[in-house]
Amino acid sequence: MDVRKSKYNPPVVSDAMAIRSQIADFKIIVSTDGLALAGRPSTTGQLACFAESGADCYTTGTQFVVVHELSCSPSGNWALQEYTGGTDIFVDFRINTSRYFQGDGVRGMASPYPKSSFCQGNLDLDSGIYVPPGQGYELLFFAQNVKFRDDNPENYLMACVRWTLYDGVDAVIANKLLEMGISISSENIDWYKKTMIGTERASR
Repeated sequence: MDVRKSKYNPPVVSDAMAIRSQIADFKIIVSTDGLALAGRPSTTGQLACFAESGADCYTTGTQFVVVHELSCSPSGNWALQEYTGGTDIFVDFRINTSRYFQGDGVRGMASPYPKSSFCQGNLDLDSGIYVPPGQGYELLFFAQNVKFRDDNPENYLMACVRWTLYDGVDAVIANKLLEMGISISSENIDWYKKTMIGTERASR
């Protein structure tokens, strides 16, 4: 697993560093015994990526997460740029006990990772998947009927998630925007701050 830019659940930080863009990708080993991530096997065709990697998968009372992108391998032979071998490879996002998507989730052919000149695209999550403070979350990976070519040297699949972590005061504002029905973004959080400053000045 490769986690870039920061850890999953950093401690409360100053306002100057209260918004962080993050990305995590996961390497899932495929064998005749099933799937495995970070040495932890699964024979059910499903993996909980954060938990199996030993990461904390919850927001604290001062954190708000917005998930922007979910993606995974488009097939068992993606490394060979041959998109056959496993028609049931997909990811989903769970908040507490509820999966976000109905049905299979996000298939790798619709939102592939990694991308190549042969296979591109992103699933548009619109305003994102919101994880308010104090909630559990998980990236779920599913794979069935995965078969690799005999000459494929890389018998593994990939999953990836990209999100923004709002911490401290920015998490409080994000929760307020959610209550107001306004999409949560760094631009809208800055707008809210400026609005509050303008209101305070006008009241003096």
